[in-house]
Amino acid sequence: MKEKETVHIATPINGIEAIGKVIRALYALNKVVGYKEVSTMAGLANAYTSQALSSAKSLGLSRQAGGRGKYELTKAGETFARALGFGKEKDSRLAIRTQILNEGAWSEIVSFLTMNKDKPRNPLDLAYHAESRLGKRWSKSMRSHIASAYKSILEYAELIRIDGINIISLIGMDGKSETRVEIQEIDVSKEMTYSALSSDVQEGQRITEVKDYAEFSMPDFFMLRVIRNEEAIDFLSKQLKDTSILIPWLSAIEKTILSQEVETDE
Repeated sequence: MKEKETVHIATPINGIEAIGKVIRALYALNKVVGYKEVSTMAGLANAYTSQALSSAKSLGLSRQAGGRGKYELTKAGETFARALGFGKEKDSRLAIRTQILNEGAWSEIVSFLTMNKDKPRNPLDLAYHAESRLGKRWSKSMRSHIASAYKSILEYAELIRIDGINIISLIGMDGKSETRVEIQEIDVSKEMTYSALSSDVQEGQRITEVKDYAEFSMPDFFMLRVIRNEEAIDFLSKQLKDTSILIPWLSAIEKTILSQEVETDE
């Protein structure tokens, strides 16, 4: 019998404002503390603080330590709190963006946004996607809270923009920006020669005269280029985990290749 797939998806209840308050409180307390102490320091209700700490945990900013209901900051949480304390908004936004793009629990959300670039979507669509993938049955109120939290956090991280009641993904948009993850397909008019990956690679294995490739880049992180043919796409896909945000991108390239082949045959 096939084992049931285990899916982990971040489902924060609170937005970035509440998360910021509890993280700053943890930073000020500078020790492992219970949520009630955080509540007193942050000036929030106990139940609200507990939810906010859980939301911060989903971003990798805090973690449970020393028993149930006790929390401490992670290194990422310290970075975020320090930026908030010094009023460095650009740095605090970058800290959240970095966590979202690197935390495995957010990979489903990032993939959803990547596949829906430039498309107005209701924030509830994100909650619906998470609920479906997790196999949950949330109440209307719960769904609404999670949708609002996604909207708040992702906008703060500058991974989406707000358009009326909808959100529009900035992940995958063309045009270079420090606040955007870019997915570009580029046609190269001149020959390009790629050096061998190691001294053991034979001359015949080198990739030369590349005239058509696709590029995936995250400013300040990395840039990846792949030749647009089925062999190259298949090879790269096998090197990646199923949860990688590159998988939807590679799938889109494959579809483009297939459609071009169909047009050629016709």
